[in-house]
Amino acid sequence: MQTGNENVRIVVPEGVTEFTLRQGVAVEPLKLKEAKSIALTGDIHAVAQYMKVRSESAQGIQVPDKSKAVVVVNKDAMTIVLDLDPDNYAKTTVTAKLEKSKELLKFGINEEVFYDRKGLLKELKFSRNLFDNQVTYNAVMASLMQVRMQTQAEMQQSSDNRGNRNNQDMVQVHAPDFVSTFVLNVPVYKGFPAEKIEVEICFEVRDNKIVFWLESVGLNDVLAAKIDGIFDAELKSVEGFVIIHQ
Repeated sequence: MQTGNENVRIVVPEGVTEFTLRQGVAVEPLKLKEAKSIALTGDIHAVAQYMKVRSESAQGIQVPDKSKAVVVVNKDAMTIVLDLDPDNYAKTTVTAKLEKSKELLKFGINEEVFYDRKGLLKELKFSRNLFDNQVTYNAVMASLMQVRMQTQAEMQQSSDNRGNRNNQDMVQVHAPDFVSTFVLNVPVYKGFPAEKIEVEICFEVRDNKIVFWLESVGLNDVLAAKIDGIFDAELKSVEGFVIIHQ
C-alpha cells in the first residue's frame, strides 16, 4: 500500500476482515508543568480561616500536616505565617497580618501628619459619623473656625500707636475657649469592633502659619494591650503544630 511518497506494508492477521488506517501527524504529549508554590496573604484571621476550611477539604500541597507544617509568629511585624511544608519548593504558605484599621490610619494620630486648618476641617467634616458625641463634634468644628494668629502688637493693644516691627513679626495662636479634645469611636485594628479613643488637637505656629496635628496617649495603650490577646486567640487554630516565635 502506498501513502504519499512512502510505501507502507500492512500485514493483516488471519481472520481479520476489516481494519482502519489513520494518517496524519501524531499529537505531541502535553509538557509537564513545573509545580509552583502558593502564597496567600490576608488579615490576622487568615491562618485560622484557612485551617477551618482546609483541615476538612484540602488536597495535595494545601493539606495541613502537623508532621510537616511550621508556624512562625512575629509580633514586631504583626504576622503569623503558616508554612505547610518548608522542605518542599512547591508548597503553600499563609500569612496573617495584624494591621491598624483604615478608619484610624486616615487621621494620622501620633504620626508626623500635619494639617493646615482647611485640611483638618475637611478631614473631620467627612468623619462626623466616627465621633462619639455629635455635640462635641459641632463644638470642635466651631472652635477650629475661630482659631487665628495674633501679633504681639495686637496682644499689647499697642500703647505705642506706631507699633514695633519686631513685635509685629511675633505671632501666636489666639484660640479662646478652644475645644481641643474629642472621642472617636473607631476600630483600632482591621477586622475588630470599634473602640473609644480620646484624641487631642495640637497646634503651633510655623513659618507664620498655624499647623495642626492629632495625638492620643490612650491609643498607644489600647494598641499595645490588645496584641497578646489577639495573637493567642488566632494561634488556637494551629494547636499541636510547631510554633516558632521570633
